[in-house]
Amino acid sequence: PAARRGEYGALLVMLGSGGVLVANLVAYALGDLWRLDLGLSAVPALLQVLLGPFWMPESPAWLMKRHQHSSSSTNSSSGTASTSPPLVEPSPEPPPTRATTLL
Repeated sequence: PAARRGEYGALLVMLGSGGVLVANLVAYALGDLWRLDLGLSAVPALLQVLLGPFWMPESPAWLMKRHQHSSSSTNSSSGTASTSPPLVEPSPEPPPTRATTLL
């Protein structure tokens, strides 16, 4: 939502910086065990790849390929893009000027 966009952006930066801090602390604690450090950094990625698809919703394009049209319209309308107000209100057309009437 537009009202919480700043909070989400700040949270993203804080989580990224916190992850870098934790990674550096783990690397410092392990010392010369760089292989273990590299292996530990792969654990979150593997968890995301192996367990993530169980919570990921189907995309409308995937549902359309499988001829599930009613589900695809429900999935595509559940996003925030269609319900949130536009970021910039469209401005009305300016009145024609002499230069544009000659062209």
